[in-house]
Amino acid sequence: MTLQLAQQTQSAPAAPKDFRIPPPQAPAPAQAPAPATTTSGIQKAPPPEAQGLTSNELVIGVAAMAVIALIAFFIRGAIRRHLVNQKSRPSSASNAGWALFAFVVSIGALLVFGTIGHYWYILEFVLPMGALVVLTLILSIIFYSSAAKGRR
Repeated sequence: MTLQLAQQTQSAPAAPKDFRIPPPQAPAPAQAPAPATTTSGIQKAPPPEAQGLTSNELVIGVAAMAVIALIAFFIRGAIRRHLVNQKSRPSSASNAGWALFAFVVSIGALLVFGTIGHYWYILEFVLPMGALVVLTLILSIIFYSSAAKGRR
């Protein structure tokens, strides 16, 4: 056994004592210019690009909105029945139900199309939709409270 090991070590090539990496043959490519920075040294992020929704994303968004609208329609009916059972006028109960329907659909549109289209960082989408959600929330609270207070 030792004879075989001795023969293997003798037949193995000797490792070089100096291992050197050869210098590169081609010159290094020129570096790109540094991105624009502000005076504080913080790098500005490029603005997100709005490319619109593809047809598949649009179909998915419309289907999701149809489901949300269907659920909101049943919630509207439940709110209307609840207010009528509490002795509110049917017209004010119906107004409160439709205001809640508008709130649920507007928040659903914000969430669905903001997620599918990746529009969360685009202020032209977020600000109007956020304002619409806040407006419909305020209207639904006003209509619900006036229907709850206005007994028959």
